[in-house]
Amino acid sequence: MSKKEKVSVVALDAQSLPRAKAFALRLKTTASGDPDAVSGLVLEVSQDRLALRDAAQPRTRALTIDTAKRRYAPAGKDLLARALGRQCESIIDATAGFGSDTFDFVRRGKTVFAIERVEVAAIMLEAAASACCPGRERGALRVVCGDAIEKIGSLKTVDVIFLDPMFPDRT
Repeated sequence: MSKKEKVSVVALDAQSLPRAKAFALRLKTTASGDPDAVSGLVLEVSQDRLALRDAAQPRTRALTIDTAKRRYAPAGKDLLARALGRQCESIIDATAGFGSDTFDFVRRGKTVFAIERVEVAAIMLEAAASACCPGRERGALRVVCGDAIEKIGSLKTVDVIFLDPMFPDRT
């Protein structure tokens, strides 16, 4: 998904329409209550979740953020924990995406600044964060939308800047 791709917003029920309108305002588009009246990428808004769907691909499942998905590394083999070190308390996840690493860091009790450049992904990440960690009982999480190179300088000092490129070079 490119940063500039237009996304439609649709409320899946009447109670979700105000929430859908708020997201549509951020995305500089309009919200609809009719799922059949939209095309292209569609942010589906309901009371309990957000989902991203390609209206041109009706047989595919919508993309949602699963905050409960966990990594299960054997004891002593958790490379991410080893890379972070025992003294790490705060992390910038500079390529947050849909948050799999971000929520893993929060579950580990870290303070996380998640940076995502694609607005619709950042919106979904924020909504998942507020649903997953309403009291921020373990780690703290702040989602920032924008380019990581520009945003990192404006954030407070952290222990680790985590970069997880989606498409590593194949050599």
